[in-house]
Amino acid sequence: MNLEKILIKHAPNTRPCGIRNIEAIQEIKNESGLNDSALAEALNELPHVSTVGGSNEIASIELDEGFPTK
Repeated sequence: MNLEKILIKHAPNTRPCGIRNIEAIQEIKNESGLNDSALAEALNELPHVSTVGGSNEIASIELDEGFPTK
């Protein structure tokens, strides 16, 4: 599954929004198969997506109004 589809699956259906639930972020990490630093790098390359936190731990994933909904 591609990263955008994984985010859509776990994100609320409104934009802008943030994915701040630790369990949801862990599921995104597990489904992507990436470690924290690789996931943060990949997320920050997507349009309309940014991450908050250090390279060793993602605290939240922020999606702005241009990111697709379900």
